[in-house]
Amino acid sequence: MAQDNPNDQALRKEIEQFIDSQFKSDSSALSNESLALIRAAIAGDTIPRLIESAKNHSRNEIQLSIASKIGKIAYWEYDLAEDLFTFNDPFYAVFGTTAEEQGGYKMSPETYEQLFVHPDERPIVRQHVKRAIESKDPNYSGRFEHKILYANGKIGYIAVQHCLIKDSSGKTIKTYGANQDITETKRTERRLQRINRLLKSIRSVNKLINFEKDADTLAIKATNSLIQDRDFTDAWIALVDTDRNLRTIINPKHSIEDAKRNIPQEKLRWLESLKSLSPAALLQQTRNARRFDFAAKNEAYSTLCLPLQCEEKLYGFLSVTATARQINRPEELELTKELADDLAYAFFKIELEQQKEQTKKELIEAKESAEKANRAKDEFLAVISHEIRTPLNPILGYTHLLRERHQDEQDCLYLDSIRRAAKQQLSLVDHILCYSRLDRGSFKPQLTQFNLLQCCEDALEDTRNNTSKLDFTLINGQSQLAIPPSMIVEGEESMFLEILNNLLSNASKYTKSGSVTLEIGYRGVRADKAHFFFSVKDTGIGIEPELLKRLFTPFTQADTSYTRKYKGIGLGLAICKQLVDTLDGKIGVESEINVGSEFWFTLPMEIIASDTQIRDSRLSVKADLDIICGHTILLVEDNEDNNEFTRCLLEGFGARVSIATNGLEAIQICAKRKFDLIFMDLAMPVMNGLDATHRIRSTSNPNTHTPIIPLTADVSLEAVEKCMLAEMNGFLTKPVAITRLADTLHDVLG
Repeated sequence: MAQDNPNDQALRKEIEQFIDSQFKSDSSALSNESLALIRAAIAGDTIPRLIESAKNHSRNEIQLSIASKIGKIAYWEYDLAEDLFTFNDPFYAVFGTTAEEQGGYKMSPETYEQLFVHPDERPIVRQHVKRAIESKDPNYSGRFEHKILYANGKIGYIAVQHCLIKDSSGKTIKTYGANQDITETKRTERRLQRINRLLKSIRSVNKLINFEKDADTLAIKATNSLIQDRDFTDAWIALVDTDRNLRTIINPKHSIEDAKRNIPQEKLRWLESLKSLSPAALLQQTRNARRFDFAAKNEAYSTLCLPLQCEEKLYGFLSVTATARQINRPEELELTKELADDLAYAFFKIELEQQKEQTKKELIEAKESAEKANRAKDEFLAVISHEIRTPLNPILGYTHLLRERHQDEQDCLYLDSIRRAAKQQLSLVDHILCYSRLDRGSFKPQLTQFNLLQCCEDALEDTRNNTSKLDFTLINGQSQLAIPPSMIVEGEESMFLEILNNLLSNASKYTKSGSVTLEIGYRGVRADKAHFFFSVKDTGIGIEPELLKRLFTPFTQADTSYTRKYKGIGLGLAICKQLVDTLDGKIGVESEINVGSEFWFTLPMEIIASDTQIRDSRLSVKADLDIICGHTILLVEDNEDNNEFTRCLLEGFGARVSIATNGLEAIQICAKRKFDLIFMDLAMPVMNGLDATHRIRSTSNPNTHTPIIPLTADVSLEAVEKCMLAEMNGFLTKPVAITRLADTLHDVLG
């Protein structure tokens, strides 16, 4: 048997130790014959013969036993029938874990992907696997790279080489291959790319200055370049802080402490003396290079120390050492001085960039903090809205039902008081939510067609119903063109009503006795739009002149004293101002103390010629609600009070109502029985309304196409959009307004 050289002996021992450690824990990885063959080869053959023998051995076993060790390659196999991967210890070692920690050597593709494949790369990995499995080529071999997740959560890279095993019919039954951790290679590639980009741009230190953004790194590269390209014996850069204390010394040949020890004491004393000088004296002392001469190895050497100063600020010093003959050359001295000036300017620019980056970072952090606070505020307001609106639904609902049935005057007064208090509470919540949406810019106009005169009459009538002590008058066209009863406009109806209702509510609130007058009209059409004018006059307390300028400011009221007589939080007029601005209109006010106030606003809206397709909401609400007479309705609501009120309301118009208290219960009922209509709450235990609607729409049941009307206390635009995506019909909010209910039923069932 040929003798191995010492290197071969070491390699032979390493391979034998690897095989023992590798396959004692996984005896199924190699057959006994294969192990015996390899051990025999190790014991009896030379390394060249061992390698030749390995070439004739099975590809999988050699890949697993030797390449895994030398090339850090981990073998794997995927059985399509079992839908399982088979791994070994080197495979898990790549990811920084063990088979014991992961529950064994077999793993499903889903688990592997979740644990080890970076989320951004999962579609790519699936695509490669699919392409391989579907390949008709019996000799298919593929390779790709992707990002991975180590067990500690860090990100790395692997290269995957994979092949196929097909049965006699050509069907893929297994894939196998090897993963190689190429994280360090990737890092090296990136590092080399950065270095190459720098080297291409650096013909001199001046070019380096144009690209480097970090002061310490610039100093390191500059000193390296000076030593390598300029034949200086030594070079270092000392950077000082704002107090002129030495912050760091950059020297490519020594550590900081070594560099300090190598600096001549005379130079250190000179640097230290500069700290006490005034800016003018400092400039004078450092204007020219200081030279320090010394001898070494029978050669005369000189060290130049030059200031790095720009805009009268000292950033540090550049020191270069060379033979006295080289330093004494005038052109070398001038070039080094010019270099010092360029470096000083570079440090000046870097400082400016760092200040800009710091400012940018602080602005981003402030923006993120503000956005986080806004999100928290929005979430809080949404919860408050839901919790307040939910109990208001039965309060206002039962009040309406009792008011319809009771004729006793005193009882009616009590019920009216309850209704006003509840509506005031609802108005308060609506104002806060509306202002919050306006404040963050999420209140977007949604144009609809509506009867403008009818809207004005309805708004005035609603205000009259809430205040019985005042006279209310509508004047149409006194100072403008009168709005015809049949005129249909295209505009933002909900925003318009919000403005008008706020102004009418304010007028009645601040008017103890007298009248409230709504004047409306419009001017000629320009650019396909007419300019409509609206004015609300009252005979109330009036507003002091100094308060008029800030009247449209949020949380501002004419009376802000602790014992104020008028309720509210001062958001109504601020909302009006923002809504009018959103709709490209104008708003203003005129007032006189103890005489009254006039609030006016203008809005541009397009006039629609025909109103034949527009619904007239003045039709009998009862007639609209009668449409559900005889219909079967499923009411899905978890609140018992809301359930009872809504059931009473619907049954009062002849509907047959069934109740489910959560989404899952609704699904179970819908699977057994057909309904004509479903009212669905959104926020419920067990299963919410959106998920329940999706299940009803997507599964085979008698109610797949049954209209589903959302009935929720969530009034956000996001809730409306989610309901539309869930294929729900209409949108009703709590507390339920009878007129709104009638309109929705007309739209859905009419």
